[in-house]
Amino acid sequence: MRPKTGVILPTFNEAKNISNVIPKIFAQDPAIPTYDLHALVIDDNTPDKSQHAVRNLIKQFQNLHLIYSKFYPFILLGIFAFIVMRIPSLAEPHWYGDEGIYAAIAQEMSYDEILYKDIWDNKPHLIYWLFLLAGNTNRLLWARIFNLAAGIATIIGIYILATELTDTKKGFLAFFTAIPLLATPLLEGNIANAENFFLPLIVWGLYLGFTAGENKRKQLISGILFGFASLFKLSALLDFAGFILFLIFTRTRFISKKPDIKDVSKLSFFAFGFLIPILCVSLFELTRKNFGNFASTMFVDMFCYVSYPGKNWLGVIFFPMTGKVKLLLLLAGTIIVGLNFFSRKMDKKEVFVALILLFEYMGTLVSSRHYVHYLLQVLPGFSLFIAILITKLRTPLPLLKKINIFTISILGFYLALITFNQGDAMQVNYGCGKLSDKNLFYKIYAYYENYVSYAILRSKSRADYNLFFNNEEADMEILGRNLNSVFADIPRDKIYVYTNRAWTYPYLGIRVPICLSTEHQRYTTKNGHNKLLNGLKENKTQLIVLEKGVPSFEGLEVFMSESYKNVMEDGKYQYFIMARHP
Repeated sequence: MRPKTGVILPTFNEAKNISNVIPKIFAQDPAIPTYDLHALVIDDNTPDKSQHAVRNLIKQFQNLHLIYSKFYPFILLGIFAFIVMRIPSLAEPHWYGDEGIYAAIAQEMSYDEILYKDIWDNKPHLIYWLFLLAGNTNRLLWARIFNLAAGIATIIGIYILATELTDTKKGFLAFFTAIPLLATPLLEGNIANAENFFLPLIVWGLYLGFTAGENKRKQLISGILFGFASLFKLSALLDFAGFILFLIFTRTRFISKKPDIKDVSKLSFFAFGFLIPILCVSLFELTRKNFGNFASTMFVDMFCYVSYPGKNWLGVIFFPMTGKVKLLLLLAGTIIVGLNFFSRKMDKKEVFVALILLFEYMGTLVSSRHYVHYLLQVLPGFSLFIAILITKLRTPLPLLKKINIFTISILGFYLALITFNQGDAMQVNYGCGKLSDKNLFYKIYAYYENYVSYAILRSKSRADYNLFFNNEEADMEILGRNLNSVFADIPRDKIYVYTNRAWTYPYLGIRVPICLSTEHQRYTTKNGHNKLLNGLKENKTQLIVLEKGVPSFEGLEVFMSESYKNVMEDGKYQYFIMARHP
């Protein structure tokens, strides 16, 4: 083994020179055959692209090394701030509908009920498995802790990816842009919803994919991460589609020239990695003879969901006018990015961020209903865009061009939010009704003020703290007392609560006797009305509790009048005992 010798190169804003100097240094290697020549570049986080130039050269010269300041204290400060902003989410009551559905389904899965057959919802497996992992004791708390960990992984990934695209300082800009958007209730980052859990998989998949080059292992892992993200929610497919289109634009000849087998191979490991988790889940469902229900949920019921409250799921396949407009917007945006790239008005990194942001935004518009947490999907693209935009504005461009870039960016985001906010999607989903006339940012202030008053100042009771969100826990407590006293002799698997509060089941320890845990699911699955009625008949449900104000339907009313008797009601619920077997 030869002894090592080396050259140390301190750099600051040397991006132009370093690409010429390094090859000349290693060109001297044959002149010193008795030594193993190394070069060490020490960079103090220069604002130009010195670090990126060195990283590219490392792929060519394996004895080239890079040391740079990593600002770990600032990263730790950002993570600490993120945790502090998320701590109030750990004290929230059982109030959010989606979490209630996940918890109710996880409860039934813990009793060996089969997802998509015995208990149903419209998302892929992983969000339900994660809530199952959270356990039956303190399920919400553990789900929120998992959500906190996923958020930390997301913001760290955004920092690393943004640093790769720009430099360390712009990486911090993206990092600190993402923190308040993800940590606060602004976009409902405090809720343990599917978007929060696929975000870290998307971000790290993008990083590994962008930096993979010819590294097949990185390509494969990148694809696997995208595949797992899609198993939390199908809209994550849009991120993968945007990334694949970036690869087609920049690393293949599918558009500019006649492609060959090498161009196909550049995409194959990404595609194969993406398919691995999906094939594993499909095989799992095949082994328990449930693949038909799984496929029906993903490819039939999903159309019902995105078109809800419309009942004609076929209409979505043939694209109603809103769907056509969305597709045209996606196509137009893709063409604009492609033309700018091939005319060399945009470099590869700008194309990467533009396509990811465009496809992520389209992911938020897939459903005919827009909820504010859908915007979490654009968090990676938006944070990276801020870093790229600042980098662009700091380049030596004419002042008028910089003003145009900035103005078009602001106008574009404004129009995107206006389009998304149809139907007041940006409102914060608190059920107390006291903040309905307040703006979005005041509601964020009120959220933290409510927590401080309860947990720190002790000036609010737990009941008043809960009331800020809604009155759900108090109502469920009333229902629970009635079930434990008046109806104590009825088995907990023979009680059905006709409600849109899925938390009712796991919170009170009631089994879900049919495959649907909420009323609105009858709209979001094919033949939902029949599934509900047939489930009640097959289960021979002894007690049906109707929540007042929840929409009924003719078939249920007929069934109730023929087989059940109203024996009690309170301010929130009506109680019906089986009078005869249906």
